[in-house]
Amino acid sequence: MPMFGPSQEDEYLSWKREHPDGYVANIATQPQLDMIHKSGCRTLNRHDGKAETHYLKDCADDWKVLSANSRQRGHSYQLCDICL
Repeated sequence: MPMFGPSQEDEYLSWKREHPDGYVANIATQPQLDMIHKSGCRTLNRHDGKAETHYLKDCADDWKVLSANSRQRGHSYQLCDICL
């Protein structure tokens, strides 16, 4: 599963285009709560059409993989109220 950082916006956007039914977890450091979204969630994009990549992005085709990754990091996770 790919993970994208702030300097990898092009790669992240490419992954989202190739995985329209995929899921993205924004990995937070404070608090340690990862937010899981559908890859097409409107909250993952800024108004100028670029990605919000100030969070690390953990990406997968199954949200359960992302929730397991969060637990392995010692984080909690939450499903987005808007898209899930």
